[in-house]
Amino acid sequence: MKKQKILVLGMGKSGLAVANLLSRSGADVDLYDEIKRGEADLNQLSVKQKNLNLFFSDDSFNVEATKYNFCVISPGISLDRPIVRQIQSQGIELLGEMELSTRYFPGNYVAVTGTNGKSTTTTLVDHILKGAKKDSLMAGNIGDPLSLLVDQAKEDTIGVFEVSSYQLETVRQFHPVVAAITNITEDHLARHKTMEKYIKLKKRIYLNQTDSDYTVLNYDDSELRMMAGETKAKVLFFSTKQHVEGAYLEEEVLWLRRGNHVASIMPRSELKLPGKHNVENALCAICICHALGLNTMEIAEGIRSFKGVEHRQEEVCSIDGVRYINDSKATNSDSAMMALNSYNSKVFILLGGSPKKADYSQLAKTIVSRDVEVILFGQTKDEIAEALEKAGMSRYYKVNEMLEAVLLARKKAKRGDIVLLSPACPSFDFFRNFEHRGEAFKEIVHGIEKGSIQ
Repeated sequence: MKKQKILVLGMGKSGLAVANLLSRSGADVDLYDEIKRGEADLNQLSVKQKNLNLFFSDDSFNVEATKYNFCVISPGISLDRPIVRQIQSQGIELLGEMELSTRYFPGNYVAVTGTNGKSTTTTLVDHILKGAKKDSLMAGNIGDPLSLLVDQAKEDTIGVFEVSSYQLETVRQFHPVVAAITNITEDHLARHKTMEKYIKLKKRIYLNQTDSDYTVLNYDDSELRMMAGETKAKVLFFSTKQHVEGAYLEEEVLWLRRGNHVASIMPRSELKLPGKHNVENALCAICICHALGLNTMEIAEGIRSFKGVEHRQEEVCSIDGVRYINDSKATNSDSAMMALNSYNSKVFILLGGSPKKADYSQLAKTIVSRDVEVILFGQTKDEIAEALEKAGMSRYYKVNEMLEAVLLARKKAKRGDIVLLSPACPSFDFFRNFEHRGEAFKEIVHGIEKGSIQ
């Protein structure tokens, strides 16, 4: 990278990390963000390299005036933004942070994508590998960007990367030895416009695989099942309904099948995570870890000891016999439905957040069919209320903010009930991200538990 001139778009966590990585490698880096200089917290930008220059929207910054070797774009920036179109019109190569970082990664890596379940599956695979004494490094759309951690990796390090559709927009040479797609349902259409484009982006995860690699697919998803004929890699399926070449559920036992050899992994009852969707996540992880060469004992021990992911059906505490569950990562209807279907008790569900192009009709039908009380908050409360009424539910509650929602649920819930934050929406109305929303929920619940919030 020495003597190269590189533009990085976005001063978020990914942009800063990749800019510092490139400048450490000897490149001359311009880091640009469309906020104004006065709006930036310069102390938080942690720019440590002399060959890294900051530019803001109110600076005299001209893409056309500089000959950049390439541009690295943060995943949160849409390719439809005017500055991105301007860069592309100049013939400047556009790479994503994940694409650039994997070029620095010295070992093999696994990539997991999908609408739902990818965080749990990614974390579970990393947990199993670490339990088997493998040197694994988890990064990507979960936790820290890879560019922040890539210097820690060695040749025998196994990367375990969660990859979003946004990140897959800008991959070129990205080549996981195992690529997994958990499922595909409607999501992110405000950015991708159509399901066809969204599905096409997900397929890019196996774009550069060869016949020495593995693609892991959900057999129960017809769209994914058809992808088996498109990838050049060997295919492993997972299913809760069929005996497949890969991992499946039969008679409440998780199995692994390769040809004529079938091995029992573990009873479903030993899986600590609730819900059928978490069985699917475990089956997907079994396929991935088998493809990486782990034996069935190592895989089973890892799954048994796995306690779940923060903000994904995370049990916060129990107050007066009422369980409080933080599922802030549920940013779409399918995630919220999966959470609802994991519990047999009466549920008080907290729904709402920032708007995106979404259809809440199926979620509303699921709610109407269950013993569920609904408390709506956030910018989408009226939109979700309309879907509930169309489904035949006229009794629900509307409040302005999360504190009111939790306190109302606290007042109405009885021993044995569940208060579930599973918003079915993004978090950007009142919060920075879903983690911030989940932490706020936990802080309120712990405040109630301690008596400081009433």
